[in-house]
Amino acid sequence: LFLKSCANNWMPTEISMQEDIKQWKHGEITDDEKLLVKRCLGFFAGSESLVGNNLLLSAFRFITDAECRQYILRQAFEESLHNWTVSVCCEAYNLNVDEVAEAYRNISTIKNKNKFVSDRLSKFTPDFNIDTKEGKQSFLKNMVTFYLVMEGTWFFSNFALIMSLGRQNKLTGL
Repeated sequence: LFLKSCANNWMPTEISMQEDIKQWKHGEITDDEKLLVKRCLGFFAGSESLVGNNLLLSAFRFITDAECRQYILRQAFEESLHNWTVSVCCEAYNLNVDEVAEAYRNISTIKNKNKFVSDRLSKFTPDFNIDTKEGKQSFLKNMVTFYLVMEGTWFFSNFALIMSLGRQNKLTGL
């Protein structure tokens, strides 16, 4: 998996955003579509950091197999790329990066989602003990929260919204 992920490497600046910029500036994207993009980017801005933090603060700490840890580090790198991608998109669409990045504080639905996963992550204090039944349960709840709820449902639904624009030949760089 690690080698496959390395072969799948990409950088956000490799994607041409020229057509997106033209569409954004010349009224081919409606105000509702622009709001959708801002909300999706706002959700990703904070959430990608939470996923990266979870990988390093909980998964890496308790998954000790060397090969699995190597892959976890690669996945953490991918989460950093996703954060960079949000920044590149904000620049392309001339969005206020601070406004997008602060969505986790200012948009109630994003705030509530981030609080839900942050509460899970906050349980992994330095004295967290995975050797107890409660510790194992908490670790499993964390994995379910981050990888089924967050990645599998919330991220997927945001990607579906963005991809629906692409299917209309809108913002295909996004």
